[in-house]
Amino acid sequence: DLEPTSIGRRALKNLCLGYLMQLDDPEPLALCQAQLDADHNMTDVIAALSLLADRDCPQREAALEAFAERWRDDPLVMDKWFTIQATSSLPDTLERVEALLGHPAFSLRNPNKVRALIGAFVSGNPARFHTADGSGYRLLADVVLELDGTNPQIASRLLRTMSRWRRYDDDRSLLMRAQLQRISETEGLSKDVLEIVSKSLEG
Repeated sequence: DLEPTSIGRRALKNLCLGYLMQLDDPEPLALCQAQLDADHNMTDVIAALSLLADRDCPQREAALEAFAERWRDDPLVMDKWFTIQATSSLPDTLERVEALLGHPAFSLRNPNKVRALIGAFVSGNPARFHTADGSGYRLLADVVLELDGTNPQIASRLLRTMSRWRRYDDDRSLLMRAQLQRISETEGLSKDVLEIVSKSLEG
């Protein structure tokens, strides 16, 4: 039902389910799995899958695999699948994003896929992107350099995230600056990426 009241009830229900999933209790997990299995509508399915993907539990992998198997031929729904994993708060999120770069449904030549996975990770998951060891910055720099030859507009857009490196603590600032410097020293940069990286280092 697309009536405002029904939409509001679904939103409230999923918010409550999210609160319950913060508990170390098997009952919310069962509720979440039941909502996913019921498959009443995409809103409820995505909400349940997002919560399971954000929880270190046995149901997580099975739910993600089953969803991908069902929707593998629907690019827009698969974009949601990539984003759900890219925005997970779990410690292995960066490694998962790196692995998903090689997934058959992903392509760096597809801007929607890049936004769904890399864009979501960089902009929608600050805790994991800004991890203290700088691995998130290295991943972004790697992707920017690989993208620059085929889609410099998307590459430069992603790079803007590190252009604000001075706003962060000293350790993270140095790590971001190092990746910007690395990009700037790469030969054959596009005008788009070169402009962003130059202004970032000069400003």
